[in-house]
Amino acid sequence: MALRAFGLEWLVFRDNKNTVAFVGRYCCHMGADLSRGKIVDGCIECPLHAWKFDSDGVCTGIPALDGSREQLLQNKKLASLPVKEAYGLIFVFYGENPDFDISQPRNMSQLRYGTSSRFVLPADSHVPCLNTFDLQHYKHIHQREFLKTPEIISNNPFHLGIEMDVRVVPNNLFNRFMFWLVGGEATICIDCWGASLLLMTNHKTGFGAIIGLLPVQKNLSSVFVLPIKNGGQSANPVSKIIDTFTLGIAGYLIRGFLRPDLNVLSGMKPFEGKLVDGLDDTAKRYWDYYRSLPSHSVDFSEK
Repeated sequence: MALRAFGLEWLVFRDNKNTVAFVGRYCCHMGADLSRGKIVDGCIECPLHAWKFDSDGVCTGIPALDGSREQLLQNKKLASLPVKEAYGLIFVFYGENPDFDISQPRNMSQLRYGTSSRFVLPADSHVPCLNTFDLQHYKHIHQREFLKTPEIISNNPFHLGIEMDVRVVPNNLFNRFMFWLVGGEATICIDCWGASLLLMTNHKTGFGAIIGLLPVQKNLSSVFVLPIKNGGQSANPVSKIIDTFTLGIAGYLIRGFLRPDLNVLSGMKPFEGKLVDGLDDTAKRYWDYYRSLPSHSVDFSEK
């Protein structure tokens, strides 16, 4: 599968051990498009000269050379990034080694997850994270009233969390249904990791969402939304059907909640602006957190 991310072109494939590889799309020999190649012995084979590359991007075979000369070129390598699979999603870290592991959503000992949805957002990938800590938008966009001052939590340099007790204002059909579903009030926890991953849980319903944010290029991102619920994956056929149905409904409601956000965030170019003390304190906290995150660069020069 070919895709664009981090302003570059990539290839995603599985080797013969079912391990996901995330490597540069173009062959380091003459730049052939590897998405037109094929998998041979767990490696991607270039369609032009049949050079083979493993899941780490290392060249494992050059058919045109004999063994002795081929050994000299074995260090030829495609760009590659660390990959981890979790919750039915593929996570990629833009750097040599991940700064943090994929966290478990708060108050969920085990997870059942549904089918992910993908949205295209014409804005930088961390914009939804900033939006999470902008308290004013919850009232203006979502018609939520805070029952008390939200609590900000941070237990790791790469983490910033918020816990909110809210009341749903039943002013439209969607909010009337949400009001009925949560009994009018809910406690929502959202954990942000690396300004690229949001873990959202609803204490009352036991449902939530994993929101992955992929920077495609400047001012363009992919937003992946995965509905989740507390509890392990069931092997019982009836339970599986019920899980599929309830997680499908949860996914529909989560997408309905997020859609107004994605609409107003489209085209946004975030900066701190003129934040107001006492009104934008949590947004200020987010900017402090965002500025403290390390920047990574990856050496994609031929090796």
